[in-house]
Amino acid sequence: MEHMLRKIIYISSAIAVIALALSFTILHPALSHQSSHMHSKLAKSIDVYYDPGIQPQSITRYTAKHPAASNTFLIWHNVSGAVYYELELLSAPPEQENNITLSSKHHLFSTKEIYTNGWQTDLTPYLNEPALYWRVRAIDFFDRPVGAFSTAERIYMDPDIHVPDKPLLNPFDRSPDFQQPLYPVYDWIPLHDPTLHYEVELLSAPPEQENNTLPSSYRIWHSDITDSASYYDNLPRTTAGDYWWRVRAVDSDGNTIGVYSDAQKMTIHPLENTILAAAFGDSITHGGGALSYSPANAEYSYESYLDFPALNLGRSGDTARMSEERFDSDVLPFHPQNLLILCGSNDLRDGSTSAEDIILELQKIKLKCEQNGIRPIFLTLMPINPENIYHAFQTETDEGWHEKLATVNRFIRTQPYYIDLEPHFYNRSGELARKYATDGLHGDIKGKQLMAQIINDHRYLLQNT
Repeated sequence: MEHMLRKIIYISSAIAVIALALSFTILHPALSHQSSHMHSKLAKSIDVYYDPGIQPQSITRYTAKHPAASNTFLIWHNVSGAVYYELELLSAPPEQENNITLSSKHHLFSTKEIYTNGWQTDLTPYLNEPALYWRVRAIDFFDRPVGAFSTAERIYMDPDIHVPDKPLLNPFDRSPDFQQPLYPVYDWIPLHDPTLHYEVELLSAPPEQENNTLPSSYRIWHSDITDSASYYDNLPRTTAGDYWWRVRAVDSDGNTIGVYSDAQKMTIHPLENTILAAAFGDSITHGGGALSYSPANAEYSYESYLDFPALNLGRSGDTARMSEERFDSDVLPFHPQNLLILCGSNDLRDGSTSAEDIILELQKIKLKCEQNGIRPIFLTLMPINPENIYHAFQTETDEGWHEKLATVNRFIRTQPYYIDLEPHFYNRSGELARKYATDGLHGDIKGKQLMAQIINDHRYLLQNT
């Protein structure tokens, strides 16, 4: 798929620890970027509808007992279908709660430049306001409201409180048993300054000192990030053990701004004696969707909805050839009994790659499976939506994509073991239905759930020795 790093994805330390560090109260309700001008043409063709019952639920609450610093993090739970969020600061509660318009009487500030479920907010211009409130709403790919504004909440401030000067790691909506895929993804909420870059480091032990400014002597890997607040690890993490990762902001000269974030533990579990299944392919397998969600958001991974365990061996950006080339290093160490194979979607968009090229790589993967006692279970390629792909990524799609898809899928349907996804994802125009994939390529939650449902219905194809 278009590598998720090419998207702007501004999107554990225990929550109690994070709360203590930032001096705010954590609420526990049920867990529930593009610029708007790029989508105006598409938006005009779609009826504006929103569900007033969908409102972001706040995670942070700044009370008189636990006030905010003058530059502080405002955080809420993710809203399904949101690509970005609009946040408003007000001098009093709005004239109408839970609507979709900015307040006409009490509006102080608003921004739509928020691509994750939190934002560090500069409140210094409002220190002299008698009262200050905030609220947020979710916006979809077409600049339409997903739901209403959250109920406005008051922010109590204390200008003497230390201003948070470290990126905030973002584990808030993850289940306690979340397991990173083979190629991990690291997400955080950035500092307020949009010009900053970030550096992620992976450690073999907890850092000698939390929230310092220098790299740890336990560093085993690091990478610089210049255009997002999320990083897709370029290396597979196969060695079992406990690891820690953290991130720091840096300026254009590489100097640390503030301090390192808290370190978050990441456990790579030892290989089991028998692994029933693994999923292999590109970013449709790796996970993520709705432009602003990565594989670290498990609800955007189809493996989360399977009724049997399956290792996530996907890697964003893969072509069929790239997947075949990493088979030995990324599949054989796990030796799953069954391999769910979904490769070639990126090649559909590439005019220099033919259907025969894709089929050749699939044949190589099949042969390697058979030589190693692994049952290859092919998934037919799903349709794509070139118009939505262009509006999401500004990249053109090969005009012959549909013919290539038909040829590849005819080959897949001749295999002993295959699951036919393709017919279930079309719209009336013969393209990937928008309700399944906002960007025309990567399935959103409904798309990943449907994939899993179809696979679950064919569970009888799996061998279990």
